[in-house]
Amino acid sequence: MSLAYRFNPDWAMGVSLAASNAYGETTTSQQNGNPGTMLRDEFFNARAFINTPGLKTRAGTLFTTVSYEAPTSNVAKIDDMRFGTVLTQSFAFNLASLKWSSGLMWQYYRAYYNENLVSRPANYDFPGSSPYRIARQTTIMSGGPYLGYRFNDSWGMNSSVTFDWDQRGRQTGTQSFNNNLPDRARLGVTYYPTTFKQIANVGLFTQGLLKYTTDTQAVGGEFALKF
Repeated sequence: MSLAYRFNPDWAMGVSLAASNAYGETTTSQQNGNPGTMLRDEFFNARAFINTPGLKTRAGTLFTTVSYEAPTSNVAKIDDMRFGTVLTQSFAFNLASLKWSSGLMWQYYRAYYNENLVSRPANYDFPGSSPYRIARQTTIMSGGPYLGYRFNDSWGMNSSVTFDWDQRGRQTGTQSFNNNLPDRARLGVTYYPTTFKQIANVGLFTQGLLKYTTDTQAVGGEFALKF
């Protein structure tokens, strides 16, 4: 859910709150054998954001959104998160045909905790449990190219490739990064209703790893409403 107010064609501000519903069974930790809890419904952290004026060049336009994230989710509260900051940018190329859209998008996410590295003593989880450390995920950097094509006023397709890296615990603030998630590609088809003005778009997509395997293929749907 996102609520925004546009001051003029260049400036806008608003708030957003995302949620997910998970389907599956509880999991068991391979490290200590403890059963985990599957969160069926989970609200993520709330954000306040500002859209700044686009920077136009001969090659294209750079769009920027700056966000502040509040630790409103259950996970953030358990992890003693203080706040987060997000810088999202995309560069849209100037193309000869308006049917095509192409560019680059990237995001820098930084979460701040009371402690980036937390030590748990022996017997913390249950009698006989071993001591361990929790390295908080403090930084995520992601980005990649995108390409879209608009068949007509009602139908379009879109594709993207995403790469990302993260920092955890004592890595924070250093030049050391991890490969956070496998590189992945996404292909989707979107319908833009012309009759129902409150529905901005409805889409179907499929996503898989660049190193493709059948057991990592995902299919999903999405929609956006406007008021």
